[in-house]
Amino acid sequence: MRLYYAHAICIYGTAVEAKEVDALGRCFPSCVIVNTGLLQAGADKNGDKMQYFFHLIDDCDVLVFSRLLDKVTAGVGLEANHAIDKRIPVYELANERLTRVVRPMSFLSKEETLNQYDAWWRGQANAKPISVLKWHKRV
Repeated sequence: MRLYYAHAICIYGTAVEAKEVDALGRCFPSCVIVNTGLLQAGADKNGDKMQYFFHLIDDCDVLVFSRLLDKVTAGVGLEANHAIDKRIPVYELANERLTRVVRPMSFLSKEETLNQYDAWWRGQANAKPISVLKWHKRV
C-alpha cells in the first residue's frame, strides 16, 4: 500500500514531521509513505509543481494530511481535494489519530498560507528554517 503524506512545507525536516511520519507508520504498518518533504527536487524540475504531486497522489492508495495551526494550507488542501475527487481515501492526522474526510474542504489561500508559515516559525523555540523555504516570499 502507498500512502501520500500531505503536510505544510514549513514542517519539512522538523521534529514535527518526524513525529507525524512515526504515527503514520504505526497506523499503517505495511505502507510505503510518499513523503512530499523528500520530493521537492522532483517538483522543482517540473514547470507545474502541483501536477507533479497530483500524479504522485494518483498512484497512491490513501492520502493522509495534517493541518498547520488548525488550518489547511493551500498545497495540502489542493492535494487532499484532488484525492477526494479521484475517490482515493483521505484521512486527517491530528494528535496521532486519523479521521476520515469524504467531502472537499476549504483551505487557506497561498498568501494566507505564507502568513501561517510565519506564525508557525515564530512559535518554534530554537527552530531553524530549512532550505525548502526558499519558495517563501521573503527569502
